[in-house]
Amino acid sequence: MNQNEQDELWKLLGKAREPKVPPFFAGKVLRAIREEPEPAGFFVWLRRKWLVPATAAACAVVATFVAMRTPTAQNNQHAAPDPLTELAAFVEKSEDSAESLDSLLASEDHSIWLQADPSSLY
Repeated sequence: MNQNEQDELWKLLGKAREPKVPPFFAGKVLRAIREEPEPAGFFVWLRRKWLVPATAAACAVVATFVAMRTPTAQNNQHAAPDPLTELAAFVEKSEDSAESLDSLLASEDHSIWLQADPSSLY
């Protein structure tokens, strides 16, 4: 653009009408914002400033009570039985399992895993 084109632009801009702000414009805008209906829904309710800290405090109180709860006698009654006792009871009931357990134990006595020489594994 050369200088002559810029001068014409400034002359044209100088002839333009300046915008006039009506009186009480800011007050009218704020009133219009206040009159808009507030959106409703779960997420709007969730965004409230007091809800998140209150929920966190409630969760902390519940977690504290759960952590401080002492075990009762009912929890001790449901202890797992000793697996060796169950195995012994099963062996007493079944003769076939006793023979197979005896043979299994006998085979373990001669296992290559019990030998001291590691070259026997190859």
